[in-house]
Amino acid sequence: MSKTQKLTKISILAAIAYLVMFIEFPLPFFPDFLKIDLSDVPALFAAFAFGPVFAVVVEAVKNLLHLITKGSTSGIGELANFIVGSSLVYTAGALYKRDKTKKEQFYL
Repeated sequence: MSKTQKLTKISILAAIAYLVMFIEFPLPFFPDFLKIDLSDVPALFAAFAFGPVFAVVVEAVKNLLHLITKGSTSGIGELANFIVGSSLVYTAGALYKRDKTKKEQFYL
């Protein structure tokens, strides 16, 4: 796969993650600012397809675009989303890269 193809696919995944970020709904019995956000799913696809570093890039682009366009939290919410999302996708991508198998395993 050429660099241009990889860059294009990563950009498409980041754009999809940005668009999915607008679909959020509140959790019942919790404060209004806690919402379910499924925008990490495209970043997980990037982690499994291209590796953990590229998944973190998808997270960064997604949050940067959200900060530029919406920016209602002055960057604090986007930073928190980036830290939590990046730790999720990096860990999943690194474990998958280490053991590319569908076999059930337990990590301690």
